[in-house]
Amino acid sequence: MKKVFTAAAVMTVAVMSSSAMAGDWFVGLEGATNTDKVEAQHKESIPGGTLKETRSKDFKGKSIGIRVGKYIDENVRIYASLNKSSWNDADKFNKAVKRAGGSSKYQIKDQQSVMVSGDYVFLKDSPVRPFVGASLGVNRVEALGKKDSSLAYGAQAGVLFSAGPVDLELGMKYTRSNNSIKAKHDGHSLEFTSKGSKQAYLSAAYRF
Repeated sequence: MKKVFTAAAVMTVAVMSSSAMAGDWFVGLEGATNTDKVEAQHKESIPGGTLKETRSKDFKGKSIGIRVGKYIDENVRIYASLNKSSWNDADKFNKAVKRAGGSSKYQIKDQQSVMVSGDYVFLKDSPVRPFVGASLGVNRVEALGKKDSSLAYGAQAGVLFSAGPVDLELGMKYTRSNNSIKAKHDGHSLEFTSKGSKQAYLSAAYRF
């Protein structure tokens, strides 16, 4: 009989913990490593032709962000997030710009995104819950002394670990955008294009 009561108590706590999520608001922070599909191009007019340098590759960098959202029910959550990313690999392009005599304003800076996301979270009675979702928003890139905003959309998936009112989350994101910036300076033609981003991220959120 004692085992029955113990099992019943465990089940009750699990159900109450799960039910408490419905209607909960949450706020959290996230950090990520990102790989972005970009193309950076530098053209210089020289006697007899044009000198062209193009770097089309995956730029690697880091991202930090904040999110605020709400659990609509025990399986569905929606949230808004603000993220800022920087690229480690942009330094190579920036050095090329500097060698060409361009000022720092013509360098590649960073990108920011504002997204609205919705996730479906599985296994409502478990402290470890996988999820999948989709996102829609705006991505803004600052480079070459200009800023460009583009529609952004993507998908995410991961695993959520709940411990009381705290949620820890490991996940992957893919975001597609189409940012393009062009600039000219003293015979130099510069162009920067960003197509999309892949992120591996860790997030911690507090439910209230």
